[in-house]
Amino acid sequence: MAEWSNAAVSKTVIVVRRSEVQILHSPKFPIYPIMQSQKARAIKIDLKAIRHLRSLLDEACYNLAADIAVRPPGLNIEGLPERLKAFLKLFHLNRKLTSICAAHAFGKKFLPEFVKLGLVIPDGRHIKPVCGIRCINGYYFIYDYDVSSCDYAYMGEDTDIFARCLPLNLHGKKALDLCTGTGIQAILLDHSADQITAVDISARAANFARFNVALNDLGSKVTILRGDLFEPVKGKRFDFIVSNPPYIPIPENLNFPLAAKGGEDGLLVLKRIIAGIKSYLAKNGLGLVLGITPGARRAPFILDMLTKTAKTSQLDIDLILLQRKPKQVELNVRPCFLLGYNRKPFSELKKAMADLYARTKADFLYTYLIRLRPGKGRVDLVDLCGE
Repeated sequence: MAEWSNAAVSKTVIVVRRSEVQILHSPKFPIYPIMQSQKARAIKIDLKAIRHLRSLLDEACYNLAADIAVRPPGLNIEGLPERLKAFLKLFHLNRKLTSICAAHAFGKKFLPEFVKLGLVIPDGRHIKPVCGIRCINGYYFIYDYDVSSCDYAYMGEDTDIFARCLPLNLHGKKALDLCTGTGIQAILLDHSADQITAVDISARAANFARFNVALNDLGSKVTILRGDLFEPVKGKRFDFIVSNPPYIPIPENLNFPLAAKGGEDGLLVLKRIIAGIKSYLAKNGLGLVLGITPGARRAPFILDMLTKTAKTSQLDIDLILLQRKPKQVELNVRPCFLLGYNRKPFSELKKAMADLYARTKADFLYTYLIRLRPGKGRVDLVDLCGE
């Protein structure tokens, strides 16, 4: 693969077949982010304009159309009403619109509001989207399209997994969401708690979360705080504590997005959450944490840490394994993503990842859900991965 240069990064396509990963070159597909120096554009909180946006999304049936579009065989948008088609092109497909088409679809009143909010930017004769918009369980969320910065508002596959794991059938007075990102966990706890506090160390993520709280009209119920894990909520206790922290194992000397970098063992942030959570859980409180961790065929390495913490903190913990992936898939794929954030050759990045897995003696990556309560120090392993 071509080495990194200031001008460009080799454009790469990855084809995954079962456990194999083939890296193919193609000039047509710019899959991975290129390092950029320009600062990400700020998202503005304007309650009136956000209410208009929500009203337009609802009237256009954006939530239904976007859901259909991601399921096979997809959705032919060309025959749809102009406003819905424009919404989908901008905020679902990440396509530009001509200024004339955008003005026709949204009108002279609403298009300037989208620009003011920072959702789109003028780009010559076109309007270019800055954010995507997703709808999950009836709630809308904006997130960053541009992932070239190490600090961006993230939504991914794990977002959907965790959304399905949240305690929507339970109810408590207070809930806490750590590493909230776009605020999705906090907002989806709407039916499970009377008051929800969400914390993120990233100013950009916290701003996106505040936007999404306003977009779902939950300003009186959800509070977004910027800070380091439990620091902004010292002395408080919660019926629910949820977190989807950074968890990707990455060598310490390499750059990677703040939302994903979990230290060499993937546990950099998780260890601090597990160590402190007992002091913030109510008497019958519930904690849920989703992440990824290295391990052997027998079990992930995180099991030993949880066993020790359960005894010292008097917690009952269920470690539920959702997916097991051979390390070779990660070793082939991850260096391609690292290219976008590090001025190093691909061969050097791949060696750094191989050395990391050799040091940790890991053969697999596990996707896991941790469920914990105050208790007697019990740890149960539930393996849902299959063979």
